[in-house]
Amino acid sequence: AFKHQNQSSLTDDIHALMKSVESDFTAIKNKDASANMSPADLLNRATNTVKKVQESLASFKSTKASQMTEKDSTFIQHVNEQISKYNKEIRTLRFETMMK
Repeated sequence: AFKHQNQSSLTDDIHALMKSVESDFTAIKNKDASANMSPADLLNRATNTVKKVQESLASFKSTKASQMTEKDSTFIQHVNEQISKYNKEIRTLRFETMMK
C-alpha cells in the first residue's frame, strides 16, 4: 500500500510541477508585474522546474519498472510530450527575453 501511495504522490508532484511551469510561462508572456520576478528569473525558475519534472519522471519510471500499467505508460508519454513542449517554449522565451 505504501508503494502505491508513493507513486500517486509522485504523479501529483509531477502535475504540480507542470502547473508551476505553465504559470511561469503565462506570467512571462503576459509580462505579469505582480509576479515580483523579472522575465529572466521566471524563465530560470521554469527551466529548473522542468528539470525537476524530468527527475521525478525518472523516479516514477524506476518505481514502475516491474509493473508498468497502460495508464502509467500513457502518463509517461504525456509528461515526455509536455517536457518536449516546455523545452521548445523555454528556447523561444529565452530568445525573446534576450532580445529585449
